[in-house]
Amino acid sequence: MCGPLLVAVMVAVTGIAEAGGTPETWHHLRCPSSSSQQLAAAAVERSPLVATLIGELERSDVIVYLEVVTSPPDTEFRASTTFMAWAGGIRFLLVQVDAYRTLPIERIAMLGHELCHALEVARAPQVHDVESFRRFYKEIGTQWRPGHFETADAQAAERRVRDEVLWSAPKHGWARPVTPRLQ
Repeated sequence: MCGPLLVAVMVAVTGIAEAGGTPETWHHLRCPSSSSQQLAAAAVERSPLVATLIGELERSDVIVYLEVVTSPPDTEFRASTTFMAWAGGIRFLLVQVDAYRTLPIERIAMLGHELCHALEVARAPQVHDVESFRRFYKEIGTQWRPGHFETADAQAAERRVRDEVLWSAPKHGWARPVTPRLQ
């Protein structure tokens, strides 16, 4: 599934961009498909935290490839972060976000969650391969399924991004909760 993506990671040329911008100008969040570009652009537009996370990622030695996938209906998959490679002092991660059962608001929240994981890795220079990635999450995370770990910071980021998206101005046809005015 990610064979061509792995090849792209291995030959990637890196650079440092200023925070903000669009998927076309980011260097550390790579969006190879139109669906990943749309997700990232909507997330930055609707969530200040996602914009901040991407800005911080731009100043790190981690490059994230974002892939929007369709998982089989019988799985619990919503999103994941996978360590892919370490080359030339750059660490490459793959973030996948499910589009099958996940509403657009939830996709953005999950992207914020997974970007938080990417920054956890960026702040941990000892993570440089799959085994050190696993050890790191065993140390800082809570195992919720064999081989799958979660962190409180990523869960908090997900909640905050969801709140930001729910209360931001509706620019994509998504309804914003309405508070009735009392007279």
